[in-house]
Amino acid sequence: MEFAQTKEILNDLLFQYNGNGDTKPGISKITEAMGGCFYVTYQNEKGKQSISIDPSQFTCKGALAKYILNLVF
Repeated sequence: MEFAQTKEILNDLLFQYNGNGDTKPGISKITEAMGGCFYVTYQNEKGKQSISIDPSQFTCKGALAKYILNLVF
């Protein structure tokens, strides 16, 4: 996927599933990294976690959204 599409999806997920720094599951932060990647900070049952997302690993918006939501919930 393109960088702009990935950014749009991640921001939409952040808006819809914002954990607000609470202990409940959710996405707390999206950060753009060098090289066209993103860091996603989220909270799940294991605690606060962070992963790197490379847009080239995903071929469609649905696959990216499903991957992120499976990590969080």
